[in-house]
Amino acid sequence: MECPNCKNVINANSKFCSKCGKNLVEQRERKKFLKVLLIYFLVVGIVSIGVFFYLSNYVLLTDTEKYMLDTYDVQCNQLKKSDDKLLKKYYILKCNGFDERVYIYKKTNDEFYDNYVAVKYDKQMREFLNNKVNTYFSKEINFHYSMNKEYVSQDVSADASFDDYVKESNAKVSFILEIKESSYSSDEQIKKLADELNNVGLSYHFRVIVINDKEFGKYDSTELSSKASFLEFDKSAIVSNENDEVNIRWLVS
Repeated sequence: MECPNCKNVINANSKFCSKCGKNLVEQRERKKFLKVLLIYFLVVGIVSIGVFFYLSNYVLLTDTEKYMLDTYDVQCNQLKKSDDKLLKKYYILKCNGFDERVYIYKKTNDEFYDNYVAVKYDKQMREFLNNKVNTYFSKEINFHYSMNKEYVSQDVSADASFDDYVKESNAKVSFILEIKESSYSSDEQIKKLADELNNVGLSYHFRVIVINDKEFGKYDSTELSSKASFLEFDKSAIVSNENDEVNIRWLVS
């Protein structure tokens, strides 16, 4: 190696330059220190970037957003920004005691909507619909329910009763009714179910799929919906209501 001072060729382990007397130990220690310092700043930089991205996803509740805690008697964790591009204006709030998460829609800086009541009554709504379905159909059915993520707070208050939520929220309930072909008797059953749900004031949009016995129970709700959209089942229907009018549209492959 060369002496950094006079360029004299010296042994790599030399402590001093034999020509100019340069202290080489001090030089090596300085390089080692700079290397350690560089590694330190690199680690700090990487950690800082990670913390930045974490905090950009999990934000502390602001005074405005604390309306959730002030309005609802629940213990909630930090808000999480939705990473779904379709829900980019939403925050997701996890509340103790609830299986599902509350979606909060930020319309303006001072105006928020949420589906808290839908989450609050999620289990009760499942039971309510399941009981209605079982009134008209045998046990050879599969009931696929998906919780409502639409905000309902502009229509019902946090302390609304279940009946008020059903009648006044205007949020459409969605589910898929998978019926075993051998147990299906008539289209009139679908009409009676739709009429009863409409009469209690519930807004809904659901699919009915009459499926052959071999395929019954084979698909999840996403697969059922996709296959029905492409008319892969012999018989299915889309059932909805609006302004107290029931609409049943049968789809035949």
